[in-house]
Amino acid sequence: MGLIGLAAGGGIATAGDQLRSRSRLGLRLGFGLGFGRPALRDRCLPKLRAAEEDLLTLTLRDGLGKTALKPLQRVVVERLLRGESTLAVLATGYGKSLIYQLTSLLLRQRQGGITVVVSPLVALMREQASYLQDLGIAAARLDSSCTSFESRGVLNDIRAGRLGLVLVSPERFAQALFNNALKVCPGGVNMLVVDEAHCISEWGYSFRPDYLRLGRAAKIAGVVLALTATATPRVRVDICERLGTSGVDGMVCGPSLRPNLLLCARDVPPKGLRAHADPSLGGSPGIPRAFGIPIDGLAERTEAIARSLAQRPPGDTIVYVHFRYEADLVAEALNAAAESFAKTATDPFLGGDGREQARPWEARSFHAGKRNEEREAIQNWFLGVDPDPNSDPDPNPNPNPNPNP
Repeated sequence: MGLIGLAAGGGIATAGDQLRSRSRLGLRLGFGLGFGRPALRDRCLPKLRAAEEDLLTLTLRDGLGKTALKPLQRVVVERLLRGESTLAVLATGYGKSLIYQLTSLLLRQRQGGITVVVSPLVALMREQASYLQDLGIAAARLDSSCTSFESRGVLNDIRAGRLGLVLVSPERFAQALFNNALKVCPGGVNMLVVDEAHCISEWGYSFRPDYLRLGRAAKIAGVVLALTATATPRVRVDICERLGTSGVDGMVCGPSLRPNLLLCARDVPPKGLRAHADPSLGGSPGIPRAFGIPIDGLAERTEAIARSLAQRPPGDTIVYVHFRYEADLVAEALNAAAESFAKTATDPFLGGDGREQARPWEARSFHAGKRNEEREAIQNWFLGVDPDPNSDPDPNPNPNPNPNP
């Protein structure tokens, strides 16, 4: 058999056949042999380990186009292949997704079944599903942007065992159709992957009640992988208890220091709306007064962001806020600030050189209160991806966005 959904499955099958010919006993009896006569077992184990290592390397190279694993990636993959549920606390950018992608392929070859990846981030699910599909891997996603027709198709593929990996939001586990599809999937759920696992802990900074359903889902999975880039010791223990991983012994923690990142904080005390409107009280003539934001402190923070953008080299920037309506307000205010900066640079009376200047940046808000088509258009704009010529996204923002986060 080839890898799950691989277009070049024949190449993988050929590699597997070569492994079998080199280690007939090893692959015939299965990896991790733990039975039989001691003398036979002792002779076979080295061959078994070598064959398993060869298969891991071949799958990594031919299935995912990678040449090597980082040390902690290998530790986690080997634990999962031994059936040991694991909490991996690894820094952003370390390659957590490669861990479950590779393990999913190996488990699919060994025992069949499907890997379920839970993520709260729709954009990440779309990116992962597209990436795996481009590699020829049978992967799909189920999220709020899927149409009813697409959702039914994915559920049918799960029931028929045609998928090796599916990415879902935690809310999906509240739906009986999805849970029933997992129950009848041939081979069952070989691995449950919980991304952003700190969301399951009430002690975490971003607790999401929908994550509490995953404890029940973990009981039907062959092995559980919890992933997070940030979790305090208390949150780590809570994750292990709720998902059934083996406590401290089931944790793999990497260093949190990332030398390529600079973290800094700036205190921006609120001045009040009157101060913004009156230059004599500290208002700035180069920035629109208070941006029309009637929220104490938000106008000041937005002004600080605009000044920072004006002083730094051009580049992509992401601004996180607490609520949807704040995202809309801040985006509108930053665009007004960009327009103001462009006029200041053009007007000789304000110190400009008289030449027309383009706006130094453009800002758009992105949140769940917008329609799927609009979110997709904004995401493509930010990533610099050409939109689908067959799509017709609505360019007008939702006039009455839900103010809830």
